[in-house]
Amino acid sequence: MKKTILILSTILVGMSLMVSCGSDDDTPEVKTPIRDLKLTENQLSILLEETKEVKITDGNGGYIVKSSDDNVAKAILKENVISVEGKNEGNVTLTVTDAKSKTATIEVKVSAKELSVKETEITLNKNETKEVEIISGYGNYTTTSSDENVATVKVENNKIVITGVKKGNTIITITDTKTKKKTTINVEVTIADLDISEIDSDIILVEQEEKNIQIKAGSGSYEIVSNENSNVATVELNGTEIKIKGLEGETLTSKSTVITVRDKESGKEKKFTVKVFKKLSIGKKVMTITEGGYDTTPIVSGNLEGITFEISNPEVATAEKSKGVYGGNEIKVTAKKAGTTVITVKDGKGTEEVNVTVNKAPDLEIVDVMGMSGQVVYDNGIVNMVVNPNDNATGMVMIKGSGQYEITGNNTTILSIGEVQDLYSDNQSSFDIGAVSEGEVTITITDKVTQQSKKLTFKITKI
Repeated sequence: MKKTILILSTILVGMSLMVSCGSDDDTPEVKTPIRDLKLTENQLSILLEETKEVKITDGNGGYIVKSSDDNVAKAILKENVISVEGKNEGNVTLTVTDAKSKTATIEVKVSAKELSVKETEITLNKNETKEVEIISGYGNYTTTSSDENVATVKVENNKIVITGVKKGNTIITITDTKTKKKTTINVEVTIADLDISEIDSDIILVEQEEKNIQIKAGSGSYEIVSNENSNVATVELNGTEIKIKGLEGETLTSKSTVITVRDKESGKEKKFTVKVFKKLSIGKKVMTITEGGYDTTPIVSGNLEGITFEISNPEVATAEKSKGVYGGNEIKVTAKKAGTTVITVKDGKGTEEVNVTVNKAPDLEIVDVMGMSGQVVYDNGIVNMVVNPNDNATGMVMIKGSGQYEITGNNTTILSIGEVQDLYSDNQSSFDIGAVSEGEVTITITDKVTQQSKKLTFKITKI
């Protein structure tokens, strides 16, 4: 019995082992495939100080990247993105390795950008400064001039600053201190044409007036060659400043002198004329005039040709230059309307003022009719005159009013009438009359300012 039980136990254990072994053999083992390592770029060209990115598109994770020379290009890996920065010119290999020891490489070429400037040839004048922009480079530069006696050079704010020193040619060399690359600018320095301010027209001065004008362009070295009439004006040169002083002028016209300035280096010359006047002066400063009348004041001295007027109230009076009875130069002020005004007289250098009061014009009045020859009798608006073969009657009609009149209605076959003349006294004027032939004529005298009228009847008899 015990033997039987032992046999059965042995059989059961054996079967159990057989079942267990059969279960292990029936379950297959699952393996993860190994993937190739892939990148977006396997060749890369970058510039110094430039950074570019390469992405890992496939692989087995756990990536590392190594540069064959960190001094040429440095690689940083972050979230499957490799950032490559150019450090120095050269070639380098970046090797990327994953967790399954798969590898991929990136061949990197690092080069420096060229040093370049906006202009490689410039022309400038002596003492002139020009700037040339650096359009490509690494920020730190040195400069030299092959002839600093012709032009000097410096760097400011990424620009090449060149200043002309004297006429000639020089070569400016710019060096990028990072890459040692060089570029050049050919420079020609010329002498600017001599240019002086304010001499396109004559320089006008009054006696003892001083004026400074500037030399705007040239070599920087100048001289006064001549002053044709040093009694009229003096001239001094101080650097680029020309100082002129008026000495002597005429009463109503100028005295003049011609001054010549020369550029010592170029030999070019400029001439200009200086005119000197006496200070503006007029006679009357106050006038009282009747409507329609006028008054005058002499121009004592000044620039006659340059005289102009400004009138504060042009409705009251006007002003103009005129010739006096004896040919003198005057200012004629004509009254237009009752009121006041100020007339400012200018000659381009000085000013004078005339205060004008205009009074209302008197009523039109026939003051008298006077006989000059023959028989002339005036009575209450009627003038009797006689015409005969030997002595025709002549006379003069005196009137009072504004001074501006119009005479109408005359018959010249009967009566001759002369122009109205100002008598310069008590607003009176006159005109001549003369008997021509027998007859009767009535004339109308109208004051243009007040519009008042008077009639005169002429009765001419024959002996």
